[in-house]
Amino acid sequence: MSRAPRLQDVAAVAGVSVSLVSSYINTPQKVGRQSAERIAKAIEELKFVPNDAARQLRRGGSRMVAFVAYDIADPNFSRIAQGAQARAAAAGLQLVLADTSGLVETERAYIAMFEEQRVRGVLLSPAQRPEEYLESLETRGIPAVLVDHPPPSQDCSAVMFDNHQGGFLASSHLLGAGRRRLVVVGGDRAIPQVGERLRGAADVVAAFPGAQMKFFPTATRGVEAGRESAREILAAGRMPDAFLCINDLIAIGLMQELTAAGVRIPDDVAVVGYNNIAGEVSNVTDLSSIEHPHRALGGSAVELLLDELEGRSSTESRQIVFPPSFVVRGSSTSSPTETA
Repeated sequence: MSRAPRLQDVAAVAGVSVSLVSSYINTPQKVGRQSAERIAKAIEELKFVPNDAARQLRRGGSRMVAFVAYDIADPNFSRIAQGAQARAAAAGLQLVLADTSGLVETERAYIAMFEEQRVRGVLLSPAQRPEEYLESLETRGIPAVLVDHPPPSQDCSAVMFDNHQGGFLASSHLLGAGRRRLVVVGGDRAIPQVGERLRGAADVVAAFPGAQMKFFPTATRGVEAGRESAREILAAGRMPDAFLCINDLIAIGLMQELTAAGVRIPDDVAVVGYNNIAGEVSNVTDLSSIEHPHRALGGSAVELLLDELEGRSSTESRQIVFPPSFVVRGSSTSSPTETA
């Protein structure tokens, strides 16, 4: 046989109907012993492999949960995905990752594909406002949960980090230690998480007479963006006395470039990162940083999907906010390893 065997071929070899073969594959306990033996023998003879995707579509469900992520290469998204994967697997579901790289058109294409495949649910960390996707998914009966993105309404399920509090904690530490010229480095103000961290930092600066804050945006969010930012700031002349970086990767690059230029950390300038991953991705172990429970957030996102699928949710969607903690190390203080 030049093509892959089909149900019809199994039925013909076994001498039974196509519907009986289908019943044997989906609910074998309902098929008589003699018919089951003939079908099993035919499947073995033909090397027939059931089309699981088609079978799930016919049964009106899927074991697949899609995670449409802004940037899965970011270690923070990877940790969220790990938490989601573990919870999905415990529920007998398969998590599929889709990396949009922040591109809206890629995001739309993935959502459309997962709608066609009738996935069980979607975890969504969008590059744009999510109303378009949420409405489309809802009309197809596919529940969605926003991941670390502010929900457009109280009816939308979401799991979020308190990014405002993260910016507030880091800036309170820096200004409380006597720093007064704060520069926040990284990302785009239009990104909700960045905007919230900036707002938290600004609230602290406003409470300290004489304190100043500037924002230094970057097009990318990796180590090289930190190096480039440091070079530009050094070339501009007057140095700040404190940096709050929008993630640890930018902080690593910034510290490398400042140290190479002879700037002493933390004597000349204090540096704080965000997401507390520096020790996992580099040999930088003295970076103060904001810690968020990424894996717990990923697991909670899947839990919200399960609540909707299994009828455990209330009439209104739920929104869960995870507070941050602050890990103090040597990059911002002479008394490291203090946790707030």
